[in-house]
Amino acid sequence: MSRTMVAGCALIIATVWATQAAAGASRLGRSDDFSLPEEKSSRFEADTADLFGFSDGTDTNDAGEREFQGGIDTRFGKRVLNPQNDPPGKGRYRVALTSLGVQYGVTDNFSIETSFFLDSRVINHVPDVDNVSRSLFNGASVQFKYRLLERTRENRFGLSVQFEPKFFRVNDADGRRQDGFGGETTVQWDARLIDSLLWYGGNLTFGPQVGRFKNGGQFQRQSDISLSQALSVRALDNTYLGVEARYARGYDGIALKTFQGQALSIGPTFFYRFSRRLFIAAAYQVQVWGHEKGDQTHSLDINNFERHYARIKFGMNF
Repeated sequence: MSRTMVAGCALIIATVWATQAAAGASRLGRSDDFSLPEEKSSRFEADTADLFGFSDGTDTNDAGEREFQGGIDTRFGKRVLNPQNDPPGKGRYRVALTSLGVQYGVTDNFSIETSFFLDSRVINHVPDVDNVSRSLFNGASVQFKYRLLERTRENRFGLSVQFEPKFFRVNDADGRRQDGFGGETTVQWDARLIDSLLWYGGNLTFGPQVGRFKNGGQFQRQSDISLSQALSVRALDNTYLGVEARYARGYDGIALKTFQGQALSIGPTFFYRFSRRLFIAAAYQVQVWGHEKGDQTHSLDINNFERHYARIKFGMNF
């Protein structure tokens, strides 16, 4: 992620925080449009769908409700080579996946989302990866989400399952052109730990992929499995801050056949709801531990995984 993007995200968050702090006192004495009708507290419940950063909460759209979402997921930091005749620091690995999608609530517990993706990347002097600097349309996905258990006043725990088949035109790791297919299956859970204050969420995701490269027709089959855990606290009326951890393992083969590497990433999350219909969310993670198959030298796996991850996302119901 460029310094300009980091500064822009920080400015947005700082502006929102300052606005909330200035207006917070005047809102404490009255009800707002986030409250549940029977509850005295105006800060009883929260929509957890986008509350936990890279992890998804269990909430779904109401029947007939539509939601437009957009965002940028950025990954950067791979082990790079600096050729003898090049100045230090010339190696680069930066990838940004821009997404635009529309979600529709078929029932109160079942929603469908269609998304389209743009892949942008700059890669220089990364081992076994061609130098690339370009942006390409990178396919589409359809997401099916069903809520098995809804959080209520009596029940603090929620549970959902999600399946997202995807067609993509760019290899996720090295940027080569290909025709690829994948399908992420995710079990999602969350809980209200302290009324009006603290929420917990987690995801378990399995993601197989198969692709055929444009040049040479070579097939690639790979898969990964990840477990994430997150906490989010209500800092102001409509502002949430949290922390999230994610452990991931990568494999060759679509059924977790041959282990390639593992990584643990940790970082902060941010969520702000401007109104009942409009929100913005941001998250950042850094790899703090990892291990690549056959590598006894490094304490991180930045060949199979990136060192840094960042996300900014917004949504609007209509």
